[in-house]
Amino acid sequence: MNASRKRSYQILAEGTITRIEDERLSSWIFQSLEDGKTLMTGPQIDSSGLYGILSALRDSGIVLLGIREVKPPHRTGGDRK
Repeated sequence: MNASRKRSYQILAEGTITRIEDERLSSWIFQSLEDGKTLMTGPQIDSSGLYGILSALRDSGIVLLGIREVKPPHRTGGDRK
């Protein structure tokens, strides 16, 4: 496995979270779910960036319920070279 390969992730957390004051999470999208949980979706990051995100969530007292890798959105037509 190539540790420097960038990947996109979704993190499921307990509770309703609208924002976390940490620069590492500034580009993440927070989505409140009906069951009182929050789904956070982030940009492509490498493994050290992911560990930084997890540290920021831990330091904020966030209870993590799950994490998964997600495929980045497909680009269409004119974006390919």
